[in-house]
Amino acid sequence: MTAYIYGQAPGKKPKVDPRVPFLGGPHGAFLAELAGVDEAVLEDLFTFRNVLDYYPGPNGDGKGDAFPMDEARASARELMEAWCWGDTAIFAGHNVARAFGVARRYPYFKWHELVDGVQCVVVPHPSRLNRFWNNGACIARASHFWKLAVHEQMLLHPEYEGGLLV
Repeated sequence: MTAYIYGQAPGKKPKVDPRVPFLGGPHGAFLAELAGVDEAVLEDLFTFRNVLDYYPGPNGDGKGDAFPMDEARASARELMEAWCWGDTAIFAGHNVARAFGVARRYPYFKWHELVDGVQCVVVPHPSRLNRFWNNGACIARASHFWKLAVHEQMLLHPEYEGGLLV
């Protein structure tokens, strides 16, 4: 069973390892902070993928990045071919979720079965452009989600015992 975390695309700023979405940059550091673990633990437990393999440029309104939805949907269909029964998919942001066929504005942190045997959830994108991150209670809710997700993945990996790397 594989736990995937899907992002939109590589960012415009270089990271330590551009092949690993989120990790090695500010978004990965924020996810690790929310989960209460080091980024290396996230990399051990989750398979990170971007829907797009290039930075599409800024959005026309100056806030956020452009996201070519038709191209993202085609890519998402290919990415879904790797899924197996029992896998989980975490979509970072509503645009990513929509690329995978999740209804527009599906509630954050609500698990559902997208395809047979694959559980999916939408979480706020860790870029913090979303107003979600302006509320302390929302940040606490996200932290609770990520801590549980990490704990559940640790239980499935033999190299972790009691939540600690062995």
